[in-house]
Order: sequence, then structure tokens, then C-alpha cells
Amino acid sequence: MIATADSVNESLENEMTELVGEFGESPLLPTKQGGLNGNAFREGSKLETQQADADRIGLSLEKAQSLAAIRAALNAHRPTLYQTYQIAYFGLEQIKPTKPPAEPSDTDLEITALVADSKAIMANKKEVSADLKVAKAQLTLAKAQGDKGAEIAAQAEVTALEYDRDLLKQDLASKKHDLDHCRNEKKSAPLYDQCVALKEKLIKSKLLDGWNDPTGMSLDEIIGILAPVSLDEVS
Repeated sequence: MIATADSVNESLENEMTELVGEFGESPLLPTKQGGLNGNAFREGSKLETQQADADRIGLSLEKAQSLAAIRAALNAHRPTLYQTYQIAYFGLEQIKPTKPPAEPSDTDLEITALVADSKAIMANKKEVSADLKVAKAQLTLAKAQGDKGAEIAAQAEVTALEYDRDLLKQDLASKKHDLDHCRNEKKSAPLYDQCVALKEKLIKSKLLDGWNDPTGMSLDEIIGILAPVSLDEVS
């Protein structure tokens, strides 16, 4: 099989087909899918451990040891070479299945919407700023020409555009505030879950027996109690 792996003229799949004929398909799969556990057959492993894994995959001890030796020899020749053979026979999706993309959370969806809204507001603000620049130029020109009617109209346009610009600024600031909140919430949510789980572990461990409930303790207090202490310090 090692020679086949180094040759472009032979089929890896055909080599695996021969192993299937000898050991069956299931033992050749990854361990998590019911295949042989290579760690159970490492040098120095107990015979009982090897037998247990052989029983698990439905092979005799001798056959399981033979398959483990083939697997070890392949991986010694080239890391993950055995996996290359597995992929050739079973297919990439079977051996290394593609993880489905995680469903976006409500917070993720809210962040996406807020980002889209912010971009739209910034685009509108940019457009209003450009219109305001033109309106101010027209106001300056009307004043220079002494055209009172044009000046009044231009001033009204400037006032309206400044009002719109200020509203857009407020909207953008509000969206930024909401966006910051959502992003902080996204970062804090997993930390919150970890802290709750840690609190439950601490209570179950009974390492804090005789001390205050973890709920009322600071992290520094808990760390101080759990910090490793040498036997000399204890005595």
C-alpha cells in the first residue's frame, strides 16, 4: 500500500477494496464511525485493551492487530496516509463530513439588519451633505447678487437640508449604540453560559464546602481557594 501511495499508476481505492475483503468495511472507518481505534494498539498497550477494541469492531484479536499494524505503517510513512486511503474508498464527505453552517442567532440577524440600516443612513447622509453644499453655494450667490427672493428660497433649502442632516446624524448614532450593544451581547452570551456552568461545577465538586456560596464570592476569592498548595504549606 505504501508503494501504491507513491505511484500514480495504481488506484488507492483498489487497494482499500482488498482490505475490505479481508477486514470488512466497518473496521476501516474512522474510530468515531465504528472503525478501529489505533490508540488501543499502540506499543505497550494492554492486551485487554486491544481485545476490547477488537470485540467492539467485530474482529478477532489477530485481525485487529494486523489492521492496526497496516494503519501504523502507513501513517509512519506519511502522516494521515491511512486517511488518504479512507477518503479514496469511502469518499471525502464520509470521512471528513462538511459541517453545516451554523444557524444565525437572533443577535446575529439583528446585527446584520443594523449594519444594513447604518450603511443606508450613511449613504443618505452623504447625499444630503452634497445637496447642502450646493444649497449653501446658491445662498452665497443669491446674497452676492442681491436677489432677495432667491436668497429666501436658498436659505429655506439650507435650513431643511441641515435639519435632515441632523436627523440622519441622530439616527446613525442610535444605530451605532444598538450595534455596540448587540456586539457586546454576542461576546458576553457564551461567557455567561460558561460562568453558569462553572458555578454548577464548583458546587458539585464540593471544593468550596465550608466557604461561602460561589454566588456571593468574587473570582479572586474562588481562585485563591482553588489555587494549588504544596504539602509543605498544608503541614
